[in-house]
Amino acid sequence: MVQKQMFKVLAQVSRRDGTGTWLMRVGSGHRNRDGSINAYVDALPVGFEKGGLQLQIRELDPDEVRAREHRQSAAPVPQGGGAKAAADALPF
Repeated sequence: MVQKQMFKVLAQVSRRDGTGTWLMRVGSGHRNRDGSINAYVDALPVGFEKGGLQLQIRELDPDEVRAREHRQSAAPVPQGGGAKAAADALPF
């Protein structure tokens, strides 16, 4: 089976103490055959700055890919389809 190129979706979140920001993982994505990217967002942070919410899409690093493959090989394959099967297939 050919593995699709996988991505993580990140949102920049302000630290509570006001000393800066950190990146929170909020979803995942994959590259389509035509080169476009589908992003699946599971959460959005509240209280983002005036400039709006900025999402970053970054390629999974090799350790994340290995961990994802390990979880998928150990987990039972969901039967049927629908939203639950799609959610179970997410890499985190």
